[in-house]
This record gives sequence, C-alpha cells and structure tokens, in this order.
Amino acid sequence: MKPDAVHVEEEDAEHRRVTTLRLQAARDDIQMLMLSREICQRTTRIAEASDHVSGSPFFLYWLISQYAQASCIAIRRLTDKDPSTSSLVAVLNRIRSRPGAYRYRFLPSDYRAEGGTTVNPQRVGQDVDELRTVAEKVIQYVNKHLAHLDKAPNMAIPDLAELNKVIDLLGERLHRYELLVTGVDLMLLPVLQFDWTTVFDQPWRTVLTP
Repeated sequence: MKPDAVHVEEEDAEHRRVTTLRLQAARDDIQMLMLSREICQRTTRIAEASDHVSGSPFFLYWLISQYAQASCIAIRRLTDKDPSTSSLVAVLNRIRSRPGAYRYRFLPSDYRAEGGTTVNPQRVGQDVDELRTVAEKVIQYVNKHLAHLDKAPNMAIPDLAELNKVIDLLGERLHRYELLVTGVDLMLLPVLQFDWTTVFDQPWRTVLTP
C-alpha cells in the first residue's frame, strides 16, 4: 500500500472511531427514549384498569405530561444539526461528509454509491431531511416553549401519536446506521432483567404522609 493510501486509511479509521463513539451516545439516548415510552405506556394501561385511578386521574395526567415534555427535549437533542453534538442527525451528517470511510459488507444496496462499495452521501442526506421534517413540530415546541425563545408561545405540546412517529423513525434509523457503522444488529428496546411493574402490586401509601 502506498504511503498516501496508508495515510487516507488511517484518517478513515479515525473518522470511523469517532463516529462510533458519537453513535453510541445517540444510541443510549434513543434506547432510553424508547424505554421511557414503554414504561409510560405500561403504567398507563395498569392505571386505566384501576377504578381508583380512573376516578382520580390527576397523577396519570401529570405522569404523561412529564413523559411527553421529556421526550420532546430528547427528540430536539437527537435531531440537532450542530456538528459538535452526538445527535443522530450530527452523526449522519458526519458519515456523509466522508462517505469513502464506510465500505462495510452490511451496507444495504439502496445506501451504496452508484458503481461503488461506499455509502451514498445523498441517501444519508435523505435520512437527515426526513428526521428533521418529522421532528419539526417537536423542535419548534421545544424552542418556543421549553427553551423560552418565544416571548408569546402559542403552540400546543405535540400529542403522543406525533411523538411516537418521531421515536419510531429515530429507532429505525439508529438500527440502520448501527448496522452500517458497527455491524451490530441492534435490539432497540432495552430488556430489563427484573419486573419493574411489581411496584404496583402493593399500595404505595401505608400511612398518611404530608
């Protein structure tokens, strides 16, 4: 291998190393987002089966509201275009900035550059655009309401169906790029090694507390 080729390969390897680290950070955020959704959904189902909770639903409404706002913040962070972040969008933009560094056998045919074995930067760009488009309402909500950038915000919080659409797309794209970059067929929803729902098997308050 010629010296110039060796230098290029070393730079490609370093590019992949940093990309892998940033993808891992995005993966942790997305998996936590999906786990939070699962916990919120299961808690809601348990609560809705209780006559006591359905008769006094404030706590459940509060729980869902907290989940929705936390999810909005996480989605905003994961779709941030700032290249210094470890958002999924930033990771994808990093990949398309040096497509020659990604030549893995796991590369799907629709992600291959025409006539080559490297990733197609235009195809990666389509994923970036789709993520930003689907998350646009959430991004605007966070910017205007939660970050207080708008002095008179008038947007309603995105509903759960809208959040689910973004979360599902983040999961799908994470799975695709985890396979592309690391060769790992990722399980998106973390599996807890214990039954966390047992907390609901007994009354929470056994004595009156302030």
